Amino acid sequence: MNVYADKCDSKTKSDLLKEANLIKVDYDENEKTEEVDDGYNKYTAVDRTLDISLYNLTNNFSLEISNDVNDDVIYAESNVFKEGKYTFNEDAYNIIKYKIKVYSNTSCDRYLIKTINYTKPMYNPNYNYAICVDNSNVPYCQKYIVNKKYIFDAGKGLDEAIDNYNKNGGIISDDENKESFLKKYYIYIIIGSVLITGGVITIVIVNKKRSEI
Repeated sequence: MNVYADKCDSKTKSDLLKEANLIKVDYDENEKTEEVDDGYNKYTAVDRTLDISLYNLTNNFSLEISNDVNDDVIYAESNVFKEGKYTFNEDAYNIIKYKIKVYSNTSCDRYLIKTINYTKPMYNPNYNYAICVDNSNVPYCQKYIVNKKYIFDAGKGLDEAIDNYNKNGGIISDDENKESFLKKYYIYIIIGSVLITGGVITIVIVNKKRSEI
């Protein structure tokens, strides 16, 4: 029975909002492995996807889900909810920002109750590096991330970033890294030569040896 069938006044809207505030969004990981033989090598391929689920839905709601990647829009009516839950599947290799509009499908038909913003994380390729085994609490090493700045090409610079995090207790921004570098090495910056010909200026930066740090 629809408790809002007879009216759509301020109290009804307030009650609907209370229900909508209970809605939660979360994800579950799906992994499928396949043994591959390409004629040269044999290896195990892993295909990852994420199930994005909305919980605590009631029959008083309908959903409109859009994203920042393409023009696709998901429309979900209450008849597709299963035990207060609605789920859709996405790949695990891209960060996607969703805008979830929760509408009333009662006598307040198509009344926008609430908009939920949700960022779907992506699989972190750093996760499989050996250095991350003992640093799972560090953002750079978490299995799923919502910031691509945490990714290091082929792992280059990952060791240093983890050390910085463990020493300073937080992520160091690019600007802070530059400032730290200048403070640490400014007395070792030597202008080796200035070649006016051709407008070329050469600056030699001499770093301390590891044994001297």
